[in-house]
Formats: sequence, C-alpha cells, structure tokens
Amino acid sequence: MPLSVDIEGGYTDERNGIAETAARFIEAGAVGFNIQDASASPHVLCRKIEQIRETAVRLGVGLYINARTDVYARNLVRAGLCVREVLTRATQYSEAGADGLFVLGVTDRDEIAQIASGMELLLNVIAWPGLPRTSELAALGVRRVSVGS
Repeated sequence: MPLSVDIEGGYTDERNGIAETAARFIEAGAVGFNIQDASASPHVLCRKIEQIRETAVRLGVGLYINARTDVYARNLVRAGLCVREVLTRATQYSEAGADGLFVLGVTDRDEIAQIASGMELLLNVIAWPGLPRTSELAALGVRRVSVGS
C-alpha cells in the first residue's frame, strides 16, 4: 500500500535539513508528502519543495508532493484576496516541484472552482464545516479530500 506522510513544515529550518528528513521518510517507504507553509513565506516552502524533489529524484522515487497552504485557515490575507493569493502560491509551488495543492479551510463553491480551474496542481481540500458534498466537489475540480481532523 502506498504510504503518504504529513511532514508538517518539514521538522527543520536548516538549509539542507529537509533533504535529510525527506530521504529518511522515502527510505522508510513514503511515496507521498504533505508539507505546509503555515504562516511562513511561500518562498520558504518553495525551497523545501525543491530540496524534497531533488532528494526523490536522486533516490529514484516518483514522489507525490502535496503542498498545503494555510491562506484560508490562518486568515493570511483579507477575504476578497484569498483566491488570488492561493493561485499565486500554487504557481510558485508548482514551479518548485509540487504535484498537488492542499487548500486548508476553503469551503465556498465558487472559490473552490476558481482555484481548481486557475492552476495546474491537483486540488486537495479538507472535510470542514460548510464544505459541499464530495460528489459536488469532484464537479468543482477537487481531486482529493482529507478527513484526518
């Protein structure tokens, strides 16, 4: 069974520490990572994604990297600017090597559809109060729903 792990912010802020952490998880069998930006600059997460991708390539693993953004969950920008901020981050994370974008806390149908259609990454949302039914989410462009919390 494929193993995907949530590595939060990567457990390190050291320049090369994320590569070592990624290698340990990959060697333990991980083929997917969730890694989050939390309230840090998106540039920090981009650097981590790049190092994770380089590590996976070096180890010969087709790793799925799901970048989580907390724009909605942590109210990082004013409400009317959330979609634009998420799409800006999506572009940066995609260029860094991410495969998916996990937008924690988004529940509005129109915003979900705008995000899904405005990026190349696969969209992941979380079961959250007010989230549409999964059948509707698929039609909006969501490709993964997390239910962990």
